[in-house]
Amino acid sequence: MARREPSRCENGICGEDAVVLPAEQPFKKEEEEAAREVRIDQQISYSNILQLSKVSKQIPTFKAIIKPKTDNNADCKKILKEIINPCNLKIGVSKLKQLKSGDVLIETERKKDISVLCEAINKESSELRAIPNKKFLPRMIIRDIPEEIDEKNAISTIIKQNSELNIKNDEITFKYILKNKRNNRNLIIEVKPELRKKLIDKRLKIMWVTCPVLDFIHLKKCYNCNKYNHSSKICKGELSCPLCAEKHCLKDCKATPDKFTCINCVNFNKYNKKKVNTNHSVFSSKCEYKKVIEDKLKANIDYGF
Repeated sequence: MARREPSRCENGICGEDAVVLPAEQPFKKEEEEAAREVRIDQQISYSNILQLSKVSKQIPTFKAIIKPKTDNNADCKKILKEIINPCNLKIGVSKLKQLKSGDVLIETERKKDISVLCEAINKESSELRAIPNKKFLPRMIIRDIPEEIDEKNAISTIIKQNSELNIKNDEITFKYILKNKRNNRNLIIEVKPELRKKLIDKRLKIMWVTCPVLDFIHLKKCYNCNKYNHSSKICKGELSCPLCAEKHCLKDCKATPDKFTCINCVNFNKYNKKKVNTNHSVFSSKCEYKKVIEDKLKANIDYGF
């Protein structure tokens, strides 16, 4: 049976397999780009998989970390409850959790609530400081853009040809252009939440064509071990095939789809009583572990909810 080459960029979610055009590299520093990556714990619980895949897409969360100002041994949770009353602040708290470090994680469902809470803590407490989690602006992928579109004319072309959308220069930023194996060129832009609502699942007029617009999520995945949150350049893991999980490269794999095995789901099953299906490649849209990571990334993006 012939083996189908896995797609490198599917439904606006891309791994590192997608090619960034040499002359059109992202212009942000590596440190700033790395800040967008979310630390993923390889031992995610089965309940996380069930809950995150269903809930995080519907209910937005806004987070803050509460830390001691000086005394690292201070009981942050106890002090917090002594000085702050959510009822008096007229806010709702959906999660209050003490971390292993001693810090406290707080989540709310409204952006305003987390802002009010952080302001109150920083104003009222001499022992604690509240650090709101900064969400990133959403990125979008504009598919199959014409050859004549580049960094210099991409944004101006979009604004001029789609005047009915009333797009402002400060609402949209060019990030880079991706080129896949079929030589299709895809434009990655960063937009404000309000503009995303106008563009999502629409088509933009660009030169002589119209191009579909989708949300874009970049999953950082290692070519060597095929786990997430690091690149092959710094990988310390073992070589693993993304199709069958054996110790060989993708190009050397002869496995048919019925023999595909996801190394990430295999590792998940080692540490959890509840098991997930492993009969798919790491590229599969059916991978439950991959969905959890996508949801964690989405939870750190400001969609304007």
